[in-house]
Formats: sequence, structure tokens, C-alpha cells
Amino acid sequence: MGYVSLPIELVDKAVRGEPLNAAEELLLSEVPRVTQGLLARIPRLENVAAIVAYAARPQIAKIPASADVAANAAVLMNVLEFDALTSRGESAQTAIATLRARWGANNAPLLAHLAALHNTADSGTQLREIRVCDVVPGMILMDDLRTDLGTLLVSSGYEVSQSFVDRMRNFGPGLLAERVRVRISRTASATT
Repeated sequence: MGYVSLPIELVDKAVRGEPLNAAEELLLSEVPRVTQGLLARIPRLENVAAIVAYAARPQIAKIPASADVAANAAVLMNVLEFDALTSRGESAQTAIATLRARWGANNAPLLAHLAALHNTADSGTQLREIRVCDVVPGMILMDDLRTDLGTLLVSSGYEVSQSFVDRMRNFGPGLLAERVRVRISRTASATT
């Protein structure tokens, strides 16, 4: 509901996962508050408004969520993130593995249900989300790696080599602190 108030170009950029400038980030960050405000005005949807608000920002919720609100917000967060990943071209299986890497074992039952709904095996594929400065040879990048200006350094699917790790010393501190999803190959898992 909150996306209706945004320019269509911004919504398209957000859905495609393109980098956003500070003004666009600010507009996008207000969507949950706008949605929650709209829902709160509709009689008997107060609980739905609470779920939306908690799902969007559980770390800054003003009032601790009830167990029901927290559980429903967790479902909503998983579904929204799954939808965002698959909208960007990820397979259902990779999206579920990404969510597992991002949120840990606490969401395993929800992710198993989500996998079943999409008729995909919950294979337990291990992906990790780490800082760029922590990648080692043998890891496979699951995301494109771009400079602050948007220049492509390496595309998803790239297997990290020692020469790439050596070149990382030239990256700026902002890029080195960025998080990237990686799949661990046999050679990398022996060294990590």
C-alpha cells in the first residue's frame, strides 16, 4: 500500500535491486510507516497494522510485540524477502538458502514451509553473507560486485581467486565493508 505513493521509477529500481541514492533510500524507508498508518485507520485492522510495523522495523519497535504479532511478522518478513529475491531472478532454492544465511536457524521451520509451497527441495544449501574483505579463494560470489559508482568489478558466479584477493587491497573501505552472498566450494571450506 505504501508503494502507491512512490514514483514508479523508484519502485522499479527497488524491485530490480539497483543502487539507490540517499533521497531514494529515505523515501523507500518511509513505506512501512505509511502502510502502517493507512492500515491503522481501518477498523479491525489494528493487528495487521502492528504486524506490518513490526515486520518492517522490529529492532526499533516502540512497543514489544506480542508473540502472535512477532510470529506473523516473521512470516511476512520471510515472504517479502523471498519475493524480492525471486523478483531479481533468483531461483526459489537459492532465495531460501539466502534467507537461511541471512537470518540463521531461527527461521528454519518457516523456510521449510516456504520451500514446500514453492515445490522446491529445502536442500540446506549453505550460503553465507559476509563482508567483501572476508572473501577467500574458492568462494563463489552469488551477487554482482560493483563500485560505489556502479561499475561492475565481477559478476555473480565468479569464483574468487588469489589474484582477486590481492587486488582487494586497492578497494576503498566502503566496498570492503559491503556484504556479499557467497557459496563455499570444497577448496574454500577447507581454509575457512
